[in-house]
Amino acid sequence: LDGETHSTLPIGAGLGSSATLCVAVLRALSQSHNLPISRAQLADMANELEKSFHGNPSGLDTAVVAFEKPVLFAKNKPIEVIPISTEQSYDFVLIDSNIRASTMSMIRIAQPHFQGALGERRLARFDSLSLQAFESLKTGSISGLAEAMNESGSLLEEVGVVPPNLKDMILRTRQLGALAAKTTGAGGGGVIIAMLDPNGCDEQFARLTQQFSGHGIYRVNLGGNETAN
Repeated sequence: LDGETHSTLPIGAGLGSSATLCVAVLRALSQSHNLPISRAQLADMANELEKSFHGNPSGLDTAVVAFEKPVLFAKNKPIEVIPISTEQSYDFVLIDSNIRASTMSMIRIAQPHFQGALGERRLARFDSLSLQAFESLKTGSISGLAEAMNESGSLLEEVGVVPPNLKDMILRTRQLGALAAKTTGAGGGGVIIAMLDPNGCDEQFARLTQQFSGHGIYRVNLGGNETAN
């Protein structure tokens, strides 16, 4: 099978471009052959296909793309769509650092930091922060989500996948009013995700747009009366 694809999603930016490609190809094949598959099956099959890119992907990226919603993901457990609180609106900004890094190279850098007793504690803390983010999105806790994002960002810095220029961008993002900011994906570069303070989102977005005028900037809203935009 030979195929050609075109995408506007940046490659190596921590936005799941390879997962998106895998899901899109499999979805197109299933539709063209009239072979309906569930979202969970699509996520599993796409993750197998994504191994050609990353060797041993977790399955998180293909799950998010296949379900097209925020999810709680754990290996060997059913994928759970997060019921976003309708009482609170979450405003995020994605800022492209214009730095690119391969996921596999970042995994090689981080892997030694997740071995032994200290590595187990780090993994447990990441799990705990994921659950905190999950509960915060369900209950509408802005402060809980900000805390989880910032601490997970600090853990990524500890394992060496956040270079100095990216740290500087994250710091400036917080100084301009964002409640939380961290790198996405495996690190090394790519995109920063920042959560805006509900009090003055438009003003913060304007400041960020001005500060990072040479970067791609995208605004995303979750919760309230909105779905993901």
